[in-house]
Amino acid sequence: MKKVITLFALMLFTAVAVAQPQGGQMGKFDPNQFKADMHKFIAAKAQLTEEEQTAFFPLFDEMKDKERSLFTSQRKIKHRPQTDEEYREAINQYDKIDVAQKNLQRVYHQKFLKVLPAKKVFWVIRAEDGFRTQMLRNMARARHKHDFKNQTKK
Repeated sequence: MKKVITLFALMLFTAVAVAQPQGGQMGKFDPNQFKADMHKFIAAKAQLTEEEQTAFFPLFDEMKDKERSLFTSQRKIKHRPQTDEEYREAINQYDKIDVAQKNLQRVYHQKFLKVLPAKKVFWVIRAEDGFRTQMLRNMARARHKHDFKNQTKK
């Protein structure tokens, strides 16, 4: 009987280990793949030619790098203020960063207009929002699917 239980436990542990994604995670984020997917999505939705892509995407990536810096600053704001004054300061910092992000977008939209027609800049902006929405939905589906698999194994 002990051998049967031991064998069963060993098979169960093996099955769980094989079923887990590599590293025990749902999948690692690959920033280069994300960037390539975003470029492809935007180029298709905005119908960018090869020449337009060559002129546009370096500016777009520059803007994204600067935005990422602002997001990092926002994450560094004190997470658990203690006093009312600290809460006010945190709110003011968030607001300043939001305004800086909008100003950055405005500046880069003007730069985009120098290399693309206005119609395509409009569709680039819409496509970027659409890509972000699609990625969030895909991540939510993947998480739900992963959670469902884990629940059915219990």
